[in-house]
Formats: sequence, structure tokens, C-alpha cells
Amino acid sequence: DGGALNGRAVLLDPAGNILWQRVYGSAFVPDYFTRAIVAYNGNFLVIGSLRGSAWVLELNRADGHAEWQRTYGGPLEDTALAVAKVLKRYYLVVSSSDTFSNGGLRDWWVMILNEQGRVWREFALGGPDSEDPLTAIATSDGGFMIGGGTGSFGAGFSDLWLVKFDRRARIEWQKAYGRPDRTDHAWQILETADGYAVIGDTYRFPESYEF
Repeated sequence: DGGALNGRAVLLDPAGNILWQRVYGSAFVPDYFTRAIVAYNGNFLVIGSLRGSAWVLELNRADGHAEWQRTYGGPLEDTALAVAKVLKRYYLVVSSSDTFSNGGLRDWWVMILNEQGRVWREFALGGPDSEDPLTAIATSDGGFMIGGGTGSFGAGFSDLWLVKFDRRARIEWQKAYGRPDRTDHAWQILETADGYAVIGDTYRFPESYEF
């Protein structure tokens, strides 16, 4: 409200009619939502950015009011971009973070939250260049996987990056996929009967630009 970008949530019935809709955020400051999942208790868990911090809310399913909301981060820009239910009763929230970068540009900032939004574990992943998290899933072995892009690892300017974790939130493996003349990102991961399917984007840089 007040002329700024805000988060919005709308609940529809099976025919597409609005059951409720609400706007969330503050006046004159850009706040927005990026992802949502159904929470363990049947409400909605929503993530995004509020005043430059990672923002997590639980919205009541009946009318959309916030049961609780928390912000996470530091003095620089931190935006929650991926969310999943993991490790039986926890939420995985992955942000693009300037605050918690490892001495370089923005990194993945991984938080594992309990059902009330309190941090159980957090850590940053990345290198000297930029990393962007774009997707996360729980895996059938009890672990989870995060995908996105990396400018620090791999062959290209930005490569598709996958990091697989076990049921104790320890890294099992990580791989970057790309070519030197392209930028690549993972936007969705699907677990299959014999592995994983990943979709995303790829862009080939032209040999020269004209201005």
C-alpha cells in the first residue's frame, strides 16, 4: 500500500472465484513474495523480501491473516527465493544474500527453520562470484537438493549448479553444468525413478555487441 510494491495473496475456489485476497508489506518500500507452499498444518508458507531482508510468513488458510512472520538477514540485500518442506517437520528457505556472501558477490544463504520460523541451522554457499538459488526440493532418501546458478564454479559466466544434501543437511555432492560461451540456470528439479530431471534456461553470448 501507499504507492510501493507489496506482496499479494489470493485464494480461489475450484471455479476460480476469489475466496479472499490480501496485500502485505509496508508503505513506500518495495516488498514482494517469490514462492509459497502448503505448510505442515494446512496453512500457507510464503517467502519473499521485506525492506531488503528475507521474509517468511505463515498465512491462515481461512482468511489469509498472518499467523506469524519473520525477517532474516543483515545490513545488505537478502531475498528468499526457494522453499521446500524437508527433514520431516522443517522448512528449507534459500535466499540470494549479499550479507552472508563468502567474501565475494551474493551467495546462496540456506536456512532450515522449524514450524514457528525459528532458525535451526543456517549456512552460506558460494565463491568469489555471484550465485543465485532458484529451486529446492525434498528428496525421497530424506535429504534435499537446491538448484540455481553459479558464477564461481564451472565453465561459463554463470553455470547451472546443483547441490545435494543428505538427511542430516550435509553436502553429498555438488555439480556445475555449462559451457564457456553460455550462461545457465536451474529453475526446477524433479525427482524421477532413476535420478533427477532439471529444467532451466541457457543463453549464448553473441561474439560482439553493437551500440
